[in-house]
Amino acid sequence: MPYKRYVLQAIEQKCGIYLGNQDTYRQSVEEQGRPTVYDEAPRGGESSAALAPSTLWHWLSWMGSLRKTTRKAFRVIREANASVALHRQDWAVSPKKYQSDSRRQVLKQALELLVTEKIFQRQFNQSLFPHVATGCRWS
Repeated sequence: MPYKRYVLQAIEQKCGIYLGNQDTYRQSVEEQGRPTVYDEAPRGGESSAALAPSTLWHWLSWMGSLRKTTRKAFRVIREANASVALHRQDWAVSPKKYQSDSRRQVLKQALELLVTEKIFQRQFNQSLFPHVATGCRWS
């Protein structure tokens, strides 16, 4: 199996862990101090491959790129419940998580999407994915 696939819940969990505390990428992909390994061992009898810390950055950068999806979800949530003030939130990410402004922006936008997804699920009992994201052309 050349590519490993993760369910959205696992992706959101790992990204939320990283953004929600002072952990590094490596610490965020570990489970109780041990690497997260795939269920199936690769061919050839080798030990299972572990989730690479860089995968977390790929997930975060993907989430951070979905600005249109986040804005659309903001609007839908706001229309259903005017008291939700997502647009007024301070989406601060720890300065230890970035060295450049572009990375700070990506992490901030990923955090916005994760929080919006949780509120959307609570409000409508469904995920933004795939319907809202598809309607926004995954952007």
